[in-house]
Amino acid sequence: SGCVGDGVREKPLRDGVELSLDGIRQWFDSAVNAPPVLALRTGRPVSPVVSVSCWARLVPIDIDIDDPTVDIYLDEVQALPAVRERWTTLKARGVRWQETYVKHARIELDGEGDTAAVATPALPALGLDLRVDAARRPLRAGDSVRFQLLRDGQPLAGQPLQLVGDGSGVGVWRRTDAEGRLALRLPAAGRWLLRGTEIRPAPGGSDRWDSRFVTLAFEVKPAP
Repeated sequence: SGCVGDGVREKPLRDGVELSLDGIRQWFDSAVNAPPVLALRTGRPVSPVVSVSCWARLVPIDIDIDDPTVDIYLDEVQALPAVRERWTTLKARGVRWQETYVKHARIELDGEGDTAAVATPALPALGLDLRVDAARRPLRAGDSVRFQLLRDGQPLAGQPLQLVGDGSGVGVWRRTDAEGRLALRLPAAGRWLLRGTEIRPAPGGSDRWDSRFVTLAFEVKPAP
């Protein structure tokens, strides 16, 4: 977890820090009107004119899901046909859905004023990473922007991604091309989220699943 930008290299969390589910539940139970958010702060102030890219990768979590919920889950993440076909076979054998998932989050923070063309750096160590290539920053309503999805530093093709606006659960789904890229026109000012869930069979020939959740949060300013 950390932030990178022009002259910025911060790691707000110590290496190896883990947040257990029990610890999070205890914190919520003891807090009054606690907001459901984890706040990360840089160790020193960042200039308001600098654009930075911050990210976090959470520890893997193992879960079991009942059959009716699996169907809802696969619909919500626009699971690929290969995933659905394998699940149909496993379910017919009486196998329960067992999954290990990891969440990867990234946020783009734009500095003040327009800048030259910006391509955010790839972060291979993140595991699953969404990066944005823009003709200018900050992003503005009406801009056409290219995104790229990387898995372990390599383009991830054919992955469904959803663009969702702030305050709305309804979004637009698209799939990445052969280079893991996705071109979108930003329809309006506000806060936006590009998200997706990659699901694949766990290695080793087991009946389990491995999934990686990825989000990219960014702000779109009004057109000039």
